[in-house]
Amino acid sequence: SKPTEPQKLGLDIQENVIGYPYSTRVGSTTYSGNIEKFANEYHGSVSGLLGVSAIGPSVNQVEEHLGNLISFFA
Repeated sequence: SKPTEPQKLGLDIQENVIGYPYSTRVGSTTYSGNIEKFANEYHGSVSGLLGVSAIGPSVNQVEEHLGNLISFFA
């Protein structure tokens, strides 16, 4: 008999992720992170700032949300 294949859980990352670098300057500090596309949504986060992440339908919207959060938390 043929062995059963394990079930796939979640997204198949190799096929569905596209990454975009993110960088912004607030005052004299530059913050950087990454925005990734998972299926039809964009997820962004900023390195070094815990809790600064955003989800949206476009890169521009995620960048805007990240910028607002950085201004608040930084």
